[in-house]
Amino acid sequence: MPLTVTKPTTERFLKILIYGDYGVGKTHLAGSAAEVPEMRDVLYVDVEAGALTLARLGWDIDVVRVQKYPEFNTIYNFLRAHTSAPEEKLPEINAKIGAAPTRRYRTLVVDSITEIQKLAMYHILGVMPDRAQLDVPPDAPEFKEWGQSAEMMRLLIRALRELPMHVILVAAAQEREDEKKRLRYLPALPGKLAYEVQGLVDVVGFLTMGRAAEGKLVRRLWLQPGDNFSAKDRYWGGNPPMIEEPTMTKLLRR
Repeated sequence: MPLTVTKPTTERFLKILIYGDYGVGKTHLAGSAAEVPEMRDVLYVDVEAGALTLARLGWDIDVVRVQKYPEFNTIYNFLRAHTSAPEEKLPEINAKIGAAPTRRYRTLVVDSITEIQKLAMYHILGVMPDRAQLDVPPDAPEFKEWGQSAEMMRLLIRALRELPMHVILVAAAQEREDEKKRLRYLPALPGKLAYEVQGLVDVVGFLTMGRAAEGKLVRRLWLQPGDNFSAKDRYWGGNPPMIEEPTMTKLLRR
């Protein structure tokens, strides 16, 4: 494939991974992209059945429910065509997923890559979640299958990262011992993938919820690593290391 010379652009798309425990507000934070003019319209890929949170908030977000790994190929091919299409071609392309004719997606939310990895493994093992016999245990994955699922995830995240749009990936959190036997929070992905995925995005934010001095619950998004969690920021590359009660507006205006 020949290389192509292009002109520099001032447009920067945010590629961010947000991870944290269940219930801390990851979906709410990702969905708040709908409140940022330059991030609209938002396409939310629902793998974890978390769209109910967005429905309660009333944000104008389009949702695609994914239950099988191959469906990501359809979404990716759609977005490749959609993001480069001239205005007159949008109605034809958008019709392929039932989107409004004039929708122009500028943000993709994938919730969550933790669940996508499980779908990838089901696909490798030939397990159909919607047809599985619940009283028959599926085959246990072996070393080969773990390697295949990890490579599928790397390819998927790289492909999504290269789309000319904002990409917000959501993941659950896990605790794991590091080489010094210290417990650390990481994105909930198996093996080396929990570390490697962090290198595929510009920002890794660890979302927590705890009590402030006066006793009220406060959410914090950590953008610099701490003693017991991973995080990074090469999009803004500066302080503050943490945003309290984060929204996508606060992130982009940082």
